Amino acid sequence: MNKSLILSTALIQLLTASRGWTQTTSAATKSSIEQTAGYTEVDYEKAEVEARETWLKYITEKLKDSKINVSASIPLIEFGSGTSLKGRYQNKSVPSVANLYSGIDIWSLDFDTDYFPKSSAAITSNFKREVTFIQQFNSRMGAIKRLPYNPYTKIPNTAERAKNLAISDYFAFRAPLTVAIGNRIDDVVDDTTLKSLPIISAFISSEMDVQIFKMENNHVRVRAIALSEKGAKASFELILITPHLIINRLFKVNPLEIEASNNHAKSLTFDYIFDLNDTDAARAYEQLVGQRLNVKEIVKSLVGVPTSNAKLLAELKKELEAANDLAATDENKDLASRRVIRLAKIQNESSQDSFSIGTNILRLVKFTALNRTSESNITLFDIKDGQQDYFVKTFTEERKRRIFNWKGNRKILRNSGIIVSKDGSKEMNDIIGLHTIILNDNINVTQGDLKALADRLSRILPKEVASTLSIPNAKNLSGEELRNAHVTQSLSFNADALENLKTITYHNIKTELELLMDQMGDIDIRPMGDVSEANEKSARLQYLVDRNYKMAYSHELHYIPLYLATVLNKNERIETRMESYDKLANLDLYKELGAALLMRLIPVSKLKESFSFKLEISGRYLERVYTSTYPANADLTKHNLFNRILQENDYVNDRSQNLRMFLRDDGAPFSSKELLVRFKSVSK
Repeated sequence: MNKSLILSTALIQLLTASRGWTQTTSAATKSSIEQTAGYTEVDYEKAEVEARETWLKYITEKLKDSKINVSASIPLIEFGSGTSLKGRYQNKSVPSVANLYSGIDIWSLDFDTDYFPKSSAAITSNFKREVTFIQQFNSRMGAIKRLPYNPYTKIPNTAERAKNLAISDYFAFRAPLTVAIGNRIDDVVDDTTLKSLPIISAFISSEMDVQIFKMENNHVRVRAIALSEKGAKASFELILITPHLIINRLFKVNPLEIEASNNHAKSLTFDYIFDLNDTDAARAYEQLVGQRLNVKEIVKSLVGVPTSNAKLLAELKKELEAANDLAATDENKDLASRRVIRLAKIQNESSQDSFSIGTNILRLVKFTALNRTSESNITLFDIKDGQQDYFVKTFTEERKRRIFNWKGNRKILRNSGIIVSKDGSKEMNDIIGLHTIILNDNINVTQGDLKALADRLSRILPKEVASTLSIPNAKNLSGEELRNAHVTQSLSFNADALENLKTITYHNIKTELELLMDQMGDIDIRPMGDVSEANEKSARLQYLVDRNYKMAYSHELHYIPLYLATVLNKNERIETRMESYDKLANLDLYKELGAALLMRLIPVSKLKESFSFKLEISGRYLERVYTSTYPANADLTKHNLFNRILQENDYVNDRSQNLRMFLRDDGAPFSSKELLVRFKSVSK
């Protein structure tokens, strides 16, 4: 049988397998399965086990008569040497905005082809089609017990189906096509040995993505994204190889894994609101979304060839003609009469360098340390295609560990960045924002940890900010620990903050840094310095043990004020300020204390207009998400530009689907009026 026909048949089988599984996603249905109190740890574990078993049993029953074999919810078709189709269903519940929890369903298909299966070099192609559905719930139990979306009947490829979505429902469709070339590792060797295996590969990829979010009154927000990417990766592994192929695959032992990569991506994003109550707007919606989500087109595209970026853009612009015409016609009408609103058009060109090192023992004990630097040139367009250009640079450190998939699991991420405006000739003009994000994920937090966190933040933050903190009362935990906790601290400093700090001097910064270190309590950051002599390094470490921080961090106490004062000085050349920021961002003590230092330098009277702060704490068996924001319930228009650009950048670099683009901090969807205000501030 022709492979294309087999592939088409298999895809349709998978997509139509759940046709009989219907679901009502109204707010009333969601509310009926939600409860907010009285659950124990055992209740949650039982609910999660039952949900997994029910879903797997259903999928298996639907596919048992087909040629697809189901194992651990992963359907697989082998067409012959080097060619296969894999399907996967994932479900999970995670903390969302405010006190909400997200129920997430992901259906995906991967079609892989190896063009030279018997050679030592490999050229492969991967066609992936992925749909993601996200529903919001008032409790973790509600998110666990939810009815999953039907991957066939719930795809909103028509205006009528989109109107049937519940308010705040989110749908995303990804369609990447990747071609890669690299060297191959043979699984079978003559004897048991520890081998070093260098791997070099390169890839090109193109994709057309769609995101749909249901708003009130049959309005939907649609983001259409054309994206192309190319990159290269080099890795080195020490790997224990045995003569047994199955043992190699099941029991992986890699004492050392090193990887370095560079990616370069280009994207064009359109962001619209469609009023589906209007016939013309509904038709424009279907011209864009219907084409992207048509099952026949999905099947046909699986056996296509790599599409150039220019062709992707041409296809997208053609599909957007009706929407653009309506948006332009209605631009000056009152809001209630506007059929289509074009919120934004964003062009992004991003490059990313990353390096990681780690170890993987039997897939049970794994440690990874990753450093990544990203630079992006972003252009925002208004409705008349007037544009404003920005440069964004971010630094990310990520540390992961997994020990027996149990209490040793942890992820720690630190991300800092700078945003720079550009002039008409696209030259860097002025620094207009800084940001810091600290994430501790999948950790187990004791009652003592919660108290220590509250004490630490109350010491280092200005009292006006510390007074807004919302931290779980340790006495309310359903045990001694808050398991699988997520603790996120995020801050962004806007142009007003930098303006208020422009007169800050080296001496001011050094004095405040010394005071902050005194109030910090224990500091476990390893001291840095320009010294190479072992005895001098040992002395710094001994000073640290003795908590003599001024001596231990004498290097940082000089260079942090020096670099920060240069970054804040508008009289310096922009290139000099950026060079100083690069050096500042690589000082470990600044990564730990920089955000608190900047807050303490800002005059109290200027705090609310200068920065935004958010603390979120959630965890397994904790029904609500504890959220603290500063300023509280204030207009954050001045912070929208920076946050919006970061969100766009995150999607290009990591394909992260950030619901904060669609939901307010209180969990309610943004109205059309609110979005217009936010995007107007972004476009300035």
